[in-house]
Amino acid sequence: MSLKYVTIREFSAFHKVDVHLIEEFIHFGLLEPLEKDNQPCIREEDIESLEAMVRLHEELEVNLAALETIMHMRRRLLALQERVEELEGHLHWYERRLSAWPAPPPWTNEEPK
Repeated sequence: MSLKYVTIREFSAFHKVDVHLIEEFIHFGLLEPLEKDNQPCIREEDIESLEAMVRLHEELEVNLAALETIMHMRRRLLALQERVEELEGHLHWYERRLSAWPAPPPWTNEEPK
């Protein structure tokens, strides 16, 4: 499996943002770059998060400290969504198994006298 990445310069040019902004994100700990051919690069799986950070910082003027909090909450939310989907899968499995069982006898639903 090959690692896919884009250089910071390529990302900056494509999104029309200053390279120094991305470097600020790195120095603040919001992004961990990858070194390829002596150039700092962004992993493919980090591009979506970086795009969100750029939008929040540039368009909404969110400062770096607030951006750190927002991105932490975003990662947590994504992890929770994955967990909910996993649990829903388990639930559907159990529902299919239980639906294959025969119906209980009618007297089990009666109230005791």
